[in-house]
Amino acid sequence: MCSTTCPCPSLEEYAYNSQPWFFNYFPEYRTFNDGGNHRESEALANKYGRTVLNATGYKNFSFASGFQSYFSSFIDCYNRRNLSNKYPSINPNLANIVNEIETANDCSGLCTTGLFHFSKNVVDGPPSKSCNINLF
Repeated sequence: MCSTTCPCPSLEEYAYNSQPWFFNYFPEYRTFNDGGNHRESEALANKYGRTVLNATGYKNFSFASGFQSYFSSFIDCYNRRNLSNKYPSINPNLANIVNEIETANDCSGLCTTGLFHFSKNVVDGPPSKSCNINLF
Protein backbone atom coordinates (compact mmCIF):
# COMPACT_ATOMS: atom_id res chain seq x y z
CA MET A 1 0.00 0.00 0.00
CA CYS A 2 0.99 3.59 -0.56
CA SER A 3 3.34 2.43 -3.33
CA THR A 4 3.59 3.41 -6.98
CA THR A 5 1.52 0.29 -7.77
CA CYS A 6 -1.09 1.00 -5.10
CA PRO A 7 -0.99 4.71 -4.20
CA CYS A 8 -2.95 5.84 -1.15
CA PRO A 9 -5.23 8.88 -0.95
CA SER A 10 -3.32 12.15 -0.96
CA LEU A 11 -2.74 13.70 2.43
CA GLU A 12 -5.21 16.43 1.53
CA GLU A 13 -7.85 13.97 0.27
CA TYR A 14 -8.89 12.87 3.75
CA ALA A 15 -8.43 14.50 7.10
CA TYR A 16 -8.64 12.90 10.50
CA ASN A 17 -9.24 15.30 13.38
CA SER A 18 -8.29 18.12 10.98
CA GLN A 19 -4.95 16.42 10.27
CA PRO A 20 -3.95 14.38 7.21
CA TRP A 21 -4.77 10.70 7.80
CA PHE A 22 -1.08 9.72 7.40
CA PHE A 23 -0.34 11.28 10.82
CA ASN A 24 -2.12 8.30 12.39
CA TYR A 25 0.71 6.12 11.09
CA PHE A 26 3.61 8.50 11.68
CA PRO A 27 2.72 11.14 14.30
CA GLU A 28 6.10 12.85 13.95
CA TYR A 29 5.32 13.46 10.27
CA ARG A 30 3.29 16.52 11.25
CA THR A 31 6.53 18.31 12.25
CA PHE A 32 8.65 17.39 9.20
CA ASN A 33 8.77 20.95 7.97
CA ASP A 34 9.75 22.50 11.30
CA GLY A 35 13.02 20.66 11.92
CA GLY A 36 11.44 18.10 14.25
CA ASN A 37 13.06 14.80 15.24
CA HIS A 38 11.73 12.02 13.03
CA ARG A 39 13.80 9.01 14.10
CA GLU A 40 10.82 7.05 15.44
CA SER A 41 8.71 7.55 12.31
CA GLU A 42 11.64 6.71 10.04
CA ALA A 43 12.54 3.61 12.09
CA LEU A 44 8.96 2.35 11.84
CA ALA A 45 8.83 3.00 8.09
CA ASN A 46 12.25 1.32 7.62
CA LYS A 47 10.98 -1.79 9.44
CA TYR A 48 8.65 -2.26 6.45
CA GLY A 49 11.25 -1.29 3.81
CA ARG A 50 9.80 2.21 3.47
CA THR A 51 10.98 5.75 4.22
CA VAL A 52 9.35 9.01 5.22
CA LEU A 53 12.62 10.92 4.85
CA ASN A 54 13.64 9.75 1.34
CA ALA A 55 16.37 7.49 2.73
CA THR A 56 18.46 5.61 0.20
CA GLY A 57 17.60 1.92 -0.10
CA TYR A 58 13.98 2.32 1.03
CA LYS A 59 10.79 2.92 -0.95
CA ASN A 60 8.95 6.21 -0.60
CA PHE A 61 5.24 6.29 0.10
CA SER A 62 3.10 7.21 -2.92
CA PHE A 63 -0.14 9.20 -2.88
CA ALA A 64 -2.71 10.19 -5.49
CA SER A 65 -5.78 12.40 -5.71
CA GLY A 66 -9.14 11.40 -7.15
CA PHE A 67 -11.08 8.27 -6.28
CA GLN A 68 -10.06 6.29 -9.36
CA SER A 69 -6.37 7.18 -8.88
CA TYR A 70 -5.81 5.78 -5.40
CA PHE A 71 -6.64 2.62 -3.47
CA SER A 72 -8.31 2.54 -0.08
CA SER A 73 -7.06 -0.90 1.03
CA PHE A 74 -4.84 -3.76 -0.03
CA ILE A 75 -7.78 -5.85 -1.23
CA ASP A 76 -9.12 -2.86 -3.19
CA CYS A 77 -5.77 -2.52 -4.96
CA TYR A 78 -5.39 -6.25 -5.53
CA ASN A 79 -8.85 -6.63 -7.03
CA ARG A 80 -8.62 -3.54 -9.26
CA ARG A 81 -5.05 -4.29 -10.40
CA ASN A 82 -5.91 -7.92 -11.06
CA LEU A 83 -8.71 -7.34 -13.58
CA SER A 84 -6.68 -9.21 -16.20
CA ASN A 85 -6.17 -12.14 -13.78
CA LYS A 86 -2.40 -11.68 -13.82
CA TYR A 87 -2.30 -12.88 -10.21
CA PRO A 88 -4.18 -15.72 -8.53
CA SER A 89 -7.57 -14.55 -7.30
CA ILE A 90 -8.20 -14.31 -3.58
CA ASN A 91 -11.05 -16.51 -2.44
CA PRO A 92 -13.92 -14.15 -1.52
CA ASN A 93 -14.77 -16.28 1.52
CA LEU A 94 -11.20 -15.96 2.80
CA ALA A 95 -11.26 -12.21 2.15
CA ASN A 96 -14.50 -11.94 4.14
CA ILE A 97 -13.02 -13.90 7.06
CA VAL A 98 -9.90 -11.73 7.12
CA ASN A 99 -12.07 -8.60 6.97
CA GLU A 100 -14.19 -9.83 9.90
CA ILE A 101 -11.11 -10.66 12.00
CA GLU A 102 -9.44 -7.31 11.24
CA THR A 103 -12.61 -5.34 11.93
CA ALA A 104 -13.46 -7.10 15.17
CA ASN A 105 -9.93 -7.00 16.57
CA ASP A 106 -8.22 -3.99 14.91
CA CYS A 107 -5.40 -6.28 13.85
CA SER A 108 -3.42 -7.20 10.76
CA GLY A 109 -0.96 -9.96 9.90
CA LEU A 110 -0.69 -13.42 11.39
CA CYS A 111 2.95 -13.50 12.48
CA THR A 112 3.70 -9.80 12.89
CA THR A 113 1.63 -6.65 12.74
CA GLY A 114 1.37 -5.25 9.24
CA LEU A 115 1.81 -1.58 8.48
CA PHE A 116 -1.59 -1.58 6.77
CA HIS A 117 -4.71 -3.69 7.09
CA PHE A 118 -5.72 -6.21 4.43
CA SER A 119 -9.24 -4.91 3.98
CA LYS A 120 -9.80 -1.85 6.20
CA ASN A 121 -9.46 1.59 4.66
CA VAL A 122 -5.99 3.10 5.16
CA VAL A 123 -7.53 6.37 6.34
CA ASP A 124 -8.97 4.50 9.35
CA GLY A 125 -5.45 4.22 10.74
CA PRO A 126 -2.88 1.50 11.31
CA PRO A 127 -3.55 -1.86 12.93
CA SER A 128 -2.83 -1.91 16.64
CA LYS A 129 -1.66 -5.52 16.85
CA SER A 130 -1.09 -8.77 15.03
CA CYS A 131 -4.11 -11.02 14.54
CA ASN A 132 -2.19 -14.06 15.82
CA ILE A 133 -3.08 -13.27 19.43
CA ASN A 134 -6.74 -13.62 18.48
CA LEU A 135 -6.38 -16.85 16.49
CA PHE A 136 -3.92 -19.05 18.31
